[in-house]
Amino acid sequence: MGLSGTTLLLLLTGCGGDRAEDAIRVYSRASVDLRGVRPSVGELEPLIANPDRLDEALAALPDDPRFGWSVALQHEPLWGTRVEAEDVARLNYGIANESGYMRLTGEEPLRILAWIADHDLPWTDIVTAQWTVAHDQLASTWPVDYPAGATGWQQVRYTDGRAAAGLLSSSGFWWRYGSTYNNANRGRANALSRILLCNNYLEREIAFNPALDLTDEAAVLNAIRTDPGCLGCHATLDPLGAYLWGYYHELNNNIHDWAYYHPNREDYWEPFLLPPGYYGQPGDDIADLGQKMAEDPRIIDCIVRRSWEAMLQQQAGLAEMDALSRHREAFLAGGITLRSLYRSLLMDTRYRELDGDQAAWKMMSPDRYQSAVEDITGWSFQADGGHDVLAEDWFGLRAQAGGGRALTAQAAEPTTTGVEVQERLALAAASFAARRDAVDPANAGLFTVIDFTMTPETDGRLMREQIQQLYLRVLGERVSPGGEEVDRMMALWTELQADGGDTVVAWTGVLSAMLRDPAFLIY
Repeated sequence: MGLSGTTLLLLLTGCGGDRAEDAIRVYSRASVDLRGVRPSVGELEPLIANPDRLDEALAALPDDPRFGWSVALQHEPLWGTRVEAEDVARLNYGIANESGYMRLTGEEPLRILAWIADHDLPWTDIVTAQWTVAHDQLASTWPVDYPAGATGWQQVRYTDGRAAAGLLSSSGFWWRYGSTYNNANRGRANALSRILLCNNYLEREIAFNPALDLTDEAAVLNAIRTDPGCLGCHATLDPLGAYLWGYYHELNNNIHDWAYYHPNREDYWEPFLLPPGYYGQPGDDIADLGQKMAEDPRIIDCIVRRSWEAMLQQQAGLAEMDALSRHREAFLAGGITLRSLYRSLLMDTRYRELDGDQAAWKMMSPDRYQSAVEDITGWSFQADGGHDVLAEDWFGLRAQAGGGRALTAQAAEPTTTGVEVQERLALAAASFAARRDAVDPANAGLFTVIDFTMTPETDGRLMREQIQQLYLRVLGERVSPGGEEVDRMMALWTELQADGGDTVVAWTGVLSAMLRDPAFLIY
């Protein structure tokens, strides 16, 4: 009923020394980053037996089917597309779960990234792909050739005549990043530049003419075209925005206006004088823009930088230029696939050497916390109507848990509301796992050493062994059978069991305490 005594002795005692502990720590961190889950006991066993296998184990992580979506979630705070508060949310599509529909809409751009990662496609496909991905709930209203009878996310093509250019053709991206007429798609153009080229026009210093009357539209337009302080940005920003008029929405509450591309609006740039172009190169449509962006070296430099920063949750400065250069070379040598880039990032000493550097430790995002808990317990935080509680804002708790558009940035350290959400999720998940294993011990997922009739008086040794195994599975920690960690959990079990006489409740409390432990949340 579980691992053999010899195997448990190896896993749960100090065999392997500090090198084994280091291997567990690094592999656990990488598993959360690239799969969204804590490693299983079976995955840790070979590392404990031979810590030299760490590089081999790390290199295999990008082959996991969860890799692409995990990478997409790393970039989601920067992309900011998974929101539920845009004008399109008021459209009358006759969809019961509007919040879920909007979340899926915002996921389309991220799913393009995930598809590229999972299928080992070159990163430049992000702006040149002849396809997109759509969920069946989106396909009911979007002009796409979604396969009949299929469900979930599928590779599709738009059928409304828009030029195909990966993210640049994504309805989800342009629903998130809209534009007023007078803004002339400048905000949209900056979103592309900021996300894909690491060039944020809003961070540039400008010498602004204080005498300019901002209420005079003609004067402002003239300044944009003639004032050197304005031209420094607008000479390249406005031609980039001029490509995007086919996605301009004139009627916020019109279904067809939002769902379809509008070629008749492509010449709306004319009153703003600058035609479509990319840094001095004249252009035509979105496909042309995608090709120009794919040829821009910054699109390679930027994804390397953004990925490094996402993995370490730190800003790259001058001191990191050598490391970024090495990762860039590995990326190019690997065919500019995200797997090759992330395999290189996993070998970065800054990522792997955390001892004494508290600033390098990271906190799980709400998405990662939920996926890690679900992988361990089998329970997911769902509400009535199919709402994913930690992935939605309207009918969920994503903002309270530390994510979501309602925040200026994803929480980087525990918050009061985040701890409250964590407590409720941990308790519900632990209760589910304990009751499941008690009812069906032959197929137990977590409680494989004990049965639910055991007490400290009758089977104290096995109960301690079970707690040791839970520590390894949940927290990636090897603890001594007579150590204070096990003593503490045994005392908690005894207190809970004495209070109600229910061993299932007692084991629920033990597991819940581990799932709420800061060592689970911080990795």
